[in-house]
Amino acid sequence: MGSNDVRIQAQVQGLGPKFLLRVTLQNSGSQPLMQSRLVFSFDPEQYMMGYDELSRPSVYVPILLPGPKIVVETTILSIDSMGRAGQILCLLYTDNNNTTANGQSTTST
Repeated sequence: MGSNDVRIQAQVQGLGPKFLLRVTLQNSGSQPLMQSRLVFSFDPEQYMMGYDELSRPSVYVPILLPGPKIVVETTILSIDSMGRAGQILCLLYTDNNNTTANGQSTTST
């Protein structure tokens, strides 16, 4: 069993309460990654996802070739009554012929 390196860079754009979350993925390994899923973890008392068609709590990435970057966008809504900011964890899970790649990035609004 081997592992692949995936570079994940997350940016939050907007002033709120609705933010655009832009995640850049880059496979820095030598083999393509197939059937990956990008998932987001956050405090559900501060943020909400899945409230419209642009807000996806997970994103399917069919193929991630070595080298080129791909950009995934979703929206996230701040629901904290005090407007407090928190962390959003971006995780990529891939199962590619018994090779698992996990990457993560943390960003704050």
